[in-house]
Amino acid sequence: MAEPSKPQFQSYQRKKRRKITWIVFGVSGTGVAILAIIAFIGQVSGNFTIKLNDTKAHLGLSDDDNFTQSTSYLTARGLPQGYEFSCDGLPTPDIADSNTGGDKSGDQLADDGSVLYQHYFGTTFFMKNFAEDTAAFHVAMNIDDYRTPENQTSSLMETIRLRVYENVLTGTTETHNCETYALQASTSRWYTLPDGTTETRECIGMFTTAADGTRTPNATQTINNGFCTNFESTSRVFGRDYNNMTSGTIIRYSLQMWIEGEDKDSFVAAQPKGASITLSMHFSSI
Repeated sequence: MAEPSKPQFQSYQRKKRRKITWIVFGVSGTGVAILAIIAFIGQVSGNFTIKLNDTKAHLGLSDDDNFTQSTSYLTARGLPQGYEFSCDGLPTPDIADSNTGGDKSGDQLADDGSVLYQHYFGTTFFMKNFAEDTAAFHVAMNIDDYRTPENQTSSLMETIRLRVYENVLTGTTETHNCETYALQASTSRWYTLPDGTTETRECIGMFTTAADGTRTPNATQTINNGFCTNFESTSRVFGRDYNNMTSGTIIRYSLQMWIEGEDKDSFVAAQPKGASITLSMHFSSI
């Protein structure tokens, strides 16, 4: 599969940044809140928080594409508890990244219609440039904290997948560019490519392993039939700068997070008891 398409902005570097927006979400089985972190996957439910810190900023947030209520604070439903899940069971991009904002988590329902648990976390929100001038911003997703599950030897970090859709809202034919992130594979799973470089990435979903250690993705859905982009470090998923966000432009963000059940080499127990992962997504004007 071809490498994931990059979002539709030109990137560049500047040193000075002014923080204007932050998003915080987490996976938790402890109930401990850090920086208004929410419970995400674990034993305690919570909220997904999106907050605009600077009231003078010209970028606004909303959970609907019409911005009927542009606000500095948004919340969405948290997840009571989570289980392993195959990415091929995720909604297709046109659904996961549709112009319908708000919670898109995958509910497992009981016979009476009540929610037993969620298969994955999902949400969509929008950011708009209300200024007359072109805006530039920095976006980063950080890993603030994590706790290894009590009932398995490996870290939950090794099986978590994060998918970030980032697209300009057009109102006509929408694009669904995205990138899927994971922690770098353990060194025992690295192998040498024909060009002499080393493959260190995790597969997004299902894969086969040859006798020489070569891993070949074989997921059912095209979007999942490839490799993840490595986290930048154990404390950061990604960070990048963009310019050329013209006046009136709306960017649609859709986030998904799940425990990849096909990552059998890393995953042992079906439910991560006592697991905790805390992440934050930050936007800054530059």
